[in-house]
Amino acid sequence: SSTIENTGVVNIVSGTIKGYGPNGVIHNSENGEIKITGGKIELLDGCYYGNDVKAIYNESSKENAVILEKGKIDLVKAWTSYAASKTGIVSNKGIVTINGGEISGTTPDGSSVGITTSTSKIIINDGIINISGSHDGTSYGANIGNSGEIEINEGNISATYGVKYGWNATNAKLIINGGTINSYYTGIDMDDQNNATLIITGGTITSSNSTTINNQQPRSIGNITIKGGTISAINDSSVKNNGGTINIE
Repeated sequence: SSTIENTGVVNIVSGTIKGYGPNGVIHNSENGEIKITGGKIELLDGCYYGNDVKAIYNESSKENAVILEKGKIDLVKAWTSYAASKTGIVSNKGIVTINGGEISGTTPDGSSVGITTSTSKIIINDGIINISGSHDGTSYGANIGNSGEIEINEGNISATYGVKYGWNATNAKLIINGGTINSYYTGIDMDDQNNATLIITGGTITSSNSTTINNQQPRSIGNITIKGGTISAINDSSVKNNGGTINIE
């Protein structure tokens, strides 16, 4: 169950909303709208093996389904078990817009993800996504699956892995026009997808200990277009490509 089940309009200005959230601390159903201009949403511990949880679970097809202006989505310590994950925003329909605010958490075990979309669009115009991993934990700033789309115009993403394309993300698209992606390992990981798209026109993407853009696994035949921006790696290649297409314009 969810702390808030919404099919109308929810405006969050201040205060704290807490929950475990197998279906979202806030579940935004069809025709629902959520606007966050302050306050905090806390996704608490209580995730067990295989039971993935979310702070906001969006299934509204509205163009303004979820708007994050200010405030914080807190994944707390994200002490999950293996094969389970905590995610700040999961969106399957409509459009989610992040104009500011913060999505953050720490992962001692299991995995945590800032944002995930499989069949909808997420636009990042500003704000912070900071998901730190430690010990056996793995963190992702963003995850794109199936035909999902993420557009990054400004803002900052910091995580163990910056952005990961999910399994069989055939029509997935990532557009980076600005902002910063700082990752400990891979900055943009395309190794579980088939024929997805990556377009970079600006921004800065950096990896501390691995490849910055990884398109080199056997399943990866992604299409990459680079028109601008800065891509750098400290201890590995900036780009690895095996079977895909890269256009540098």
